[in-house]
Parts: sequence; C-alpha cells; structure tokens
Amino acid sequence: MVYLLFMMKHFILFCLLSSVFFMAQKKDTEIEDFLTKYRRNLITDLDSSVYYINKVKIISERKGDNFYLSKGLYGLGYCFYQKGDIEKAQYYIKKSIPVAFRSDNFQTQALAYNQLGLIENNKSNYQLAIQLFLKSLKISEKRELNEKSFALKNLGNLFLSQNDTVQAIHYFQEDYRFTKEKNLISEQFGSSNNLGMILRKKNPDSALMYFTDALSIARQLDQKKWQYDIHINLAVFFMGDHRKNLAAALSHLKAAKILIEEIGDSSLNFLYYYNLGGYHYKKRQYSEAITYYLKAEKIADNPAIPLDYKISLMDDLNTVFSKNGDYKEAYQYLKIYNKL
Repeated sequence: MVYLLFMMKHFILFCLLSSVFFMAQKKDTEIEDFLTKYRRNLITDLDSSVYYINKVKIISERKGDNFYLSKGLYGLGYCFYQKGDIEKAQYYIKKSIPVAFRSDNFQTQALAYNQLGLIENNKSNYQLAIQLFLKSLKISEKRELNEKSFALKNLGNLFLSQNDTVQAIHYFQEDYRFTKEKNLISEQFGSSNNLGMILRKKNPDSALMYFTDALSIARQLDQKKWQYDIHINLAVFFMGDHRKNLAAALSHLKAAKILIEEIGDSSLNFLYYYNLGGYHYKKRQYSEAITYYLKAEKIADNPAIPLDYKISLMDDLNTVFSKNGDYKEAYQYLKIYNKL
C-alpha cells in the first residue's frame, strides 16, 4: 500500500528584501516607504508590488544610490519570476548583482544568486543551479546573513529531487542546526519536516524528533496548514511497519480533520480520507478502507491534488478491491491506473 505524506519539496524563493544595512549605509525614508508597500502587496497584489519596486529603482537611480538600486533591480526580477516572465526576471536579477557588489549590498547578492539558482533548477540545469546556490551560501556564511537558510534548503531540495538523500540530509541538517542556533523559528519548519520524511524508515527515532519539532513550530506560529501537514505525516509514520502504532495514527488523523474544518479547504480532505482508508486497510477492514478511498476519489479531480497522488489512489483501489474479493471492480481501477 502507498501512504501519502506531505514533503516540502518546493524551493525557497520568498525573499522580500528586508532592510538590512551594512557599513555606513543610511536609510532613505522615501525609498523605505516604497519598499514597505512593495513587500506588503507581494502576496495579494503583484502588479502593485511591481509599481512600488519600480519606484524604488527610479528614485535610487535619480539619487545615485546603488545600495537601493540593487534592491529595486532584484525586486523587479523577483516580481517577474512570480509572474512567470523568466526572461525579464533573469535580466533584472543579473543586472542587480554588479550594482549590489559596488554598494556592498551583500544581502541582495545572496538573494540574487539564490533566485538565479531557482531559475536554472526549473530549466533542469542542475549543475549550474548548484553552483549558484553555493555562491549564495558562501556570501551568506561570510557575512553571517540569515539568507544562508534559503541556500541550504534549496540545495537540500535539489539533491532530494535527484534522489540523492545523503546530500539532501547533509544540507537539511545544516539548515536545521543553523536556524535553531539563530532562533529562526519559521525557517526551521521545512528542514524539520523533510528530515522527518527522509529518515522515517532508516532512523525512526530521529524522524519522530524532527516531526515533533516541526509540529511544535507550527503550533507556536499558529500555522494551521503546517499543523495539518505534520499530523498527516505523523499518521503515516505511525502506520509504518518500522513504528507501527495504529492508535497514534488514528489520533493524528482526527487532529488533521479538525484542522481541515478550521482552515476551510476541502481539498485537504483528500489526504485525510486516503490515509484513513490506509488505516482501515492496515486493520484488514477492507470494506471500510474502500469507503474512505472512494471518498478520496471524489476529491481527486481537484486541481490542488497532484497527479501522482491520484495514480497512487487508483493503485490502492485496485489492491483493496482485490483483497475484498471484488475482482471486476479491481480490474476497472487497474485500467485507470495504467491509463494515468
């Protein structure tokens, strides 16, 4: 049986150009106001962010301030990346780097190399992406920047996507230690969760420690979606043969269900029903397993549900119908599975 977990495989790109200053750089209140408005609108109104960050670029050019100009150029590149215009994104991000070097804006240098690494990773240029992430990491380490966490996570995610778990664990553990030492609470969540995922079979004791840390962080920050993710992962963890405890698994699934109702996102029921079906399958309660798998199937066409999740569900429906003696229905799901 396949049990679905939530792994933070997404690459870290949410770099908002916080106001970090070096040497004798003085704040420009006019430009800072536009930077604040730029950051405030990034999630809800990207076009407004483009307007405000372009203001930063224009004003800093007029004032001859390369420190803020590098922020403006990078910010424009970041906005175009979010819009999906990769050509413009690369243009502005690359343009920001020499300006950032001239003004000792080390934070923008680190962010720019990180973002260019993401672009190359998306193009499957993995070796170049690694080089760019490592450049970001080197700058961040030398200047003791918190942006180090972005580079470490992205390196971990890149190696994880290449199934190189040894390197992935190395970078995630380094990020875990760094974020813990710096008390970067929200940044610690991703590495905690991913280390729990990777180590759950090889080292279940360590995996449980990382999952527990991740859940504690999610609760501390009142991040209900993160809490849901970890409850799902812990349910799967306790259903595994390496640490089988079906009562604990059911407890985490019930906690996940409560959070779904609080969050108000019906697509989250997919993993809840799927893994509740897995729980009953583990108990050899095949009719009950079928009931919940079919509930998950009704949600599977939701665009928020990845295709590989649906493929896994069709495979498990084939298996559980066979176990329940309904070979005709099992064959129908086998055909859907093969088609997908």
